[in-house]
Amino acid sequence: MPTAYEPAIHATTVSLALTAEGDYRLEARLSLAGEEIDRSELTFTVTSSTAPPRLRPELPHYLAERLADMQSLRGEKDGMSLVLENRTRPAVLTALTGLRLDGRTLARQDIQVEGHAGRAPLPRRLDLPLGRRTRVFVVTGEELGPGLHSLEADISVAGVGSGRLVIEGTVPTG
Repeated sequence: MPTAYEPAIHATTVSLALTAEGDYRLEARLSLAGEEIDRSELTFTVTSSTAPPRLRPELPHYLAERLADMQSLRGEKDGMSLVLENRTRPAVLTALTGLRLDGRTLARQDIQVEGHAGRAPLPRRLDLPLGRRTRVFVVTGEELGPGLHSLEADISVAGVGSGRLVIEGTVPTG
């Protein structure tokens, strides 16, 4: 047996062919001179379907409404847009990922920001000056259909917070 300061010993490997879906428990016992000195177990599930991705926790409402206009989602001819409006303190947007429209993951999109010369790709770090509205475009290549929509995005704002931001808006018919 190795001491607590020595590396562990790889004694054996167990391979099992699990042919049926279900919940399983793997138990292991460590014996020394016929005496059980340690025991461990691992419970796991075998399934043919993949687990749904875990969503990041939603930003607290008080913080979300200080980082974005919560009702700013609008349709564009090539996708949609939303408004970030920092009312916390000077900050930097470092991530805007995991976009979901009406609960469905957007597989392909480009994210752009509105600047003085028009649209530009979202930089790795976007300054969010205090009180300035910044329109962010999610370019999907398809126009957003009429009705109420909800866009979820995982955002990180350095020094302020990170989590799931939910922006809503209604696209008029016709």
